[in-house]
This record gives sequence, C-alpha cells and structure tokens, in this order.
Amino acid sequence: MKKGVKKWGIRMVIFLSLLLLLFVLRTSILQAAAAFLARTDPPIKADAAFVLSGAAMERTLRALELYPEYVPEVITTGEMISQALLALGHQYTGAEVMRDALLSGGVDSADVHILPKGTSTFEESEEILGYCLAQGFKRIMIISSLHHTRRIHGVFREKFRDAGIEIIIIGAAPLTYSPDQWWQQEDGLIMVTNEYLKLVYYWWRY
Repeated sequence: MKKGVKKWGIRMVIFLSLLLLLFVLRTSILQAAAAFLARTDPPIKADAAFVLSGAAMERTLRALELYPEYVPEVITTGEMISQALLALGHQYTGAEVMRDALLSGGVDSADVHILPKGTSTFEESEEILGYCLAQGFKRIMIISSLHHTRRIHGVFREKFRDAGIEIIIIGAAPLTYSPDQWWQQEDGLIMVTNEYLKLVYYWWRY
C-alpha cells in the first residue's frame, strides 16, 4: 500500500512540475507556435506578384511595398464575393476588391490584372500555375498573410518547381493583432488556431 502511494506521489510531483514548466514557458511556447506558421522568403526581383484573396488590406499594402522595385505587375486572385460589400449592393470578388485597393495605392492600371478564380489556396495555386505557364513567367511572388506562408509553401512549391517556375513567398504582417501576442486578440486567436487546422486538413487531403 505504501509503495503504491509513493508511486502516486512521485507521479503527481512530475505532473505538477510539468504544469509549472508549461506555465513559466507559456509565452515562449505560444510565440513559437505562431513563428512555425511563418515561412516567408526575402523579396527578390520577379516577373510578377500574385496576391491571394483574403485579408485584402494587409496583403495589398505588402504588394504596394514591393511594386515596382521588385515586380513590374501585380495579379490579384479569388472568386469569393465580399460579403461586406455585397451588403452594400456591390458584388465584388476578392480579386476585384484587391485590384481597386492597389489602384487606390498608386499602382498603374496597366500593371494590375485580376484572376477572379479559386475559392481555396489549392484552387488558386492551380489557376496561378496555368496563368504563369501561359505568360511564360519563370519567377513569381506569392503574397499572403504571414501565418499562411508555411501552408502556401506546401501547396505551391513542388508543383511550380516541377513546372520550372521559382516561387518567392512573401508574408504580409497582420494589421489586427500582434504576431508576438496573437493569443491576446480575437483575430490572432482565430487565425493561428484555424491555420493549424488547415495544415492538418491540407496534409491529409493533398
């Protein structure tokens, strides 16, 4: 009986010690969880930049920082209708919303094109690949939210490499939460947890 109690006591001490360690290191662990999702490349000159649909403000701002120094043209993607604009009577796709944002930011109208197709990252990758092959692009940028970039690497890298196209993946910093304190804002909590779910889904599906 005493031996069993002693083992139980040792296990409880180990368990509580682990809980204490996790509590002490909680900030570092949470920061590392978000950092793992961010796999972004340094910008280099490319034939064009593709801005993936979603989070239009942060992604178009990043594109504006790169045009025209690194890319001579920008292509926006996505066929999903903006629900916010639809409520105002405007039926704009994600690609059209980001195009207008780029034009408002000073990009020449001749240098902005839309590819209003795709409802997911995988579908967009297929449409972008076809577009690149038709245009003869050899190196392109893919711009998306910072915490999407690891999944984008997995979706884009191999198929574009096989097609002889180099991919530069650029992450746009979030505007509604701090990457280092993401769990303290609702948008950050939703973004990071959803992205881990999507990583698992894409690993299983594709």
